Amino acid sequence: MKIKILTLITIMALAIIACKKQNTTPAQPNYTNFKILNVKLSAMPFLDKSSDEWDPFDGPDVFFNMEDASSNVLYNGSSSRYKDISKTDLPLIWDFVTAYPITNLDVTHFVTAYDYDTIDPNDLIGYIGFKLSEHKSGYPKTITKTLNGLTVTINGEWY
Repeated sequence: MKIKILTLITIMALAIIACKKQNTTPAQPNYTNFKILNVKLSAMPFLDKSSDEWDPFDGPDVFFNMEDASSNVLYNGSSSRYKDISKTDLPLIWDFVTAYPITNLDVTHFVTAYDYDTIDPNDLIGYIGFKLSEHKSGYPKTITKTLNGLTVTINGEWY
């Protein structure tokens, strides 16, 4: 009789442990950094604020910089520009040779698109800010934003 009761208690204890293990959800990671692997520009205005074309004789020569809130250049992408683009050339994709790290998720990093000009200053096409702390839910690897006709996607990894 004692063996039957002991066996029954053991089976019940194992069942309770098994149920607890099934109901335990794994701990969610708490990533504190993000590295951008590439930037995609899938929409942009083809006329400037004066309703003029960016370049009078051909399409704009598009590049992007990573900038901070004060327009300080954190990454200069002017050497990786697409020349004479048209709407049919979109999207434009730039892969970072070395991933662009964001180590403070509360700081906004701006993807700023320009039309490259050799004689006069480069023309600002537009910019979109990414504050990664706003995107921690689910830790998406792809984040797309649109502002004033500009659509930018960043692809990366959390770590």
